[in-house]
Amino acid sequence: MAEKLLQSTYPLAPAAAHARSSDTEAGGAAAMELRKKKRRKRIIFITTFVISNLLINTIMALTILKARNPSFRIREATVAAFNAGAPANATLNLQFAVKNTNFGRYNYCNTTVVFMHGGTPAGEVHVANSKVGWRSMKKFNVEVKLNLGINPLLRDGVIPIRVWEN
Repeated sequence: MAEKLLQSTYPLAPAAAHARSSDTEAGGAAAMELRKKKRRKRIIFITTFVISNLLINTIMALTILKARNPSFRIREATVAAFNAGAPANATLNLQFAVKNTNFGRYNYCNTTVVFMHGGTPAGEVHVANSKVGWRSMKKFNVEVKLNLGINPLLRDGVIPIRVWEN
């Protein structure tokens, strides 16, 4: 009977084993309280990290990464022919540029560029659909024939022409 008292319930466990976590004598309440504090800190850190990332990404998406339309610019213009007769006509050789200010490739559809003189359309150029790389400019040459009408509005030898793209 004395042998049974000396035998442990776990025969392979070392004699100087640490106390189990379920034992209340080993300060289990303080350890549980410390774990709860650490868990709260981790949860607070993770939630603040997620919220700050959402705010930063939202601000960047609304300001920096906002998609903008490309702008059509006339880089160079030369007069190939000018007829100052009864119906005044002019032929212009133009170099257009499509400038993309986005942080990504932009595909634009068929576009019509209208030249206005005195409030009436004088000519138009059709620009075929294409794509422009990110933060770059695509250049192409076109020829436009302008019909300036019977009395072109001359101001100091200059014919005012407005350009409008659709």
